[in-house]
Amino acid sequence: MKPVIGISCNYDFKSENTMLYRGYYEAVLRAGGLPFLIACSDMVRAKDLMGHIDGLLLTGGQDIDPYLFGQDPDPNIASVNPIRDELELGLCREAIDRNMPVLGICKGLQIMAIASGASLYQDIGTGYGRPTICHNQKAPGCYGIHEIDLKPNSLLRDILKADKLRVNSFHHQAVKDPGKSLEVSARASDLIIEAIESTSLSFFLGVQWHPEKMLERDSRMLCLFKALVERAGLNRS
Repeated sequence: MKPVIGISCNYDFKSENTMLYRGYYEAVLRAGGLPFLIACSDMVRAKDLMGHIDGLLLTGGQDIDPYLFGQDPDPNIASVNPIRDELELGLCREAIDRNMPVLGICKGLQIMAIASGASLYQDIGTGYGRPTICHNQKAPGCYGIHEIDLKPNSLLRDILKADKLRVNSFHHQAVKDPGKSLEVSARASDLIIEAIESTSLSFFLGVQWHPEKMLERDSRMLCLFKALVERAGLNRS
């Protein structure tokens, strides 16, 4: 059986709809995995799900409630989804305990950071304290708007086989301090953290950009999902 990849979905409180951009599950399918969509609900419990999946994909979405990393809200914070935050943090912490492969995208990276004890900039514009490049592009999602530098000898560098990469960008929050259990594996030219990975777990990788939107423009983006599925297959065996 193909490795089963749990994918966190979004939830809209107004319409009461569960949603997921098709690029996420199509990337998992193209990478050789079986997508298992995880609905966002108070009734869903992380421990109940973990026995049904071999790997975890944490997707992009809204801001994270700063209460979860010990801060009061910045005036520029956008919408938060407390039910989703609670579920995704629970999933991530369970995955850490089980050494289950995890790939985080945009908000997913930030969930991974908080679950590991790291901290965030709630808003780059007000919290970073130095000039930045554009991190919330108006260009199409398939288009890379800025370049990042990948750390030599990192898991990310091994997967993408590149020292530099042009990526898209749709965020105003960012990892501030990765803490002791994570290391930075990519930065933008303004030194904003663009990727993190674990120093001890077998596959725990987060990227700040959206590779699922760039699959047709840059074939290397699929390698991230292939790496997740491959490691999930080893986890299954």
